[in-house]
Amino acid sequence: MAKPNETIALEDKFFTGIAGEDYSIEDLENALDQGMNVDATLEGEGCEINLLATFMINDDARFVKTLLACKPNLEQMLMVEHETKVTSLMVAIYSKSYDMAQLVLEAGANPNAENIIEKGGVGKTALMVLLENLETDLDFKCDDNLKANALKTVVSLLEARAKVSLKNEDGRTALDLAQGLGDSSIITLLEANLKKEKQEAFNLKAQKQKVVFQENIQKISGNKALKPRRRPISNGKSV
Repeated sequence: MAKPNETIALEDKFFTGIAGEDYSIEDLENALDQGMNVDATLEGEGCEINLLATFMINDDARFVKTLLACKPNLEQMLMVEHETKVTSLMVAIYSKSYDMAQLVLEAGANPNAENIIEKGGVGKTALMVLLENLETDLDFKCDDNLKANALKTVVSLLEARAKVSLKNEDGRTALDLAQGLGDSSIITLLEANLKKEKQEAFNLKAQKQKVVFQENIQKISGNKALKPRRRPISNGKSV
């Protein structure tokens, strides 16, 4: 195991290698074996990014899989745009690295984690980020491959339990954003999932009410011994 100062040197060396495109999968494996911090970050002007995000942006699946095997912190917040911190999953979506987003979701990334806006305000989930990006992407409506990959990513997010009912700073849900996008396939998916969310919420509420009712009955039974009422007879005495 490397000493603390040696670990820092390993991290600096590896980030320098990435910048100069002078690195290999063997280099990464060796650095990790020597104790390199898998969650190490590189700070620059208005940004802070880690190794996982760097490799996702570069679409380096082998490197991403190698890092994911080391159990990195998938909720680590990174700065990729001014005053807004995002998760690694969002970095993949921002860079249209949809295959990388799939890998991170399979590794257990939380699709409902929100970005952090340092000036305050309600954050956005990965699903919202995806839909907002597609709405401003001029290639989306004419690029069938992009549409297919985006739809696949929406499915992956929903399968990972992304919530459609959550609202952004403007009070818009993912379904609202999808309707602005105008893609019927995505809208249909989100409508079905929103209906499912509402049914699950109803079932959960009913289950909680049932539990409370049963607890109240038990309390009443425990505080008051329930005895069978005696039936009165004609002479005024009970039996």
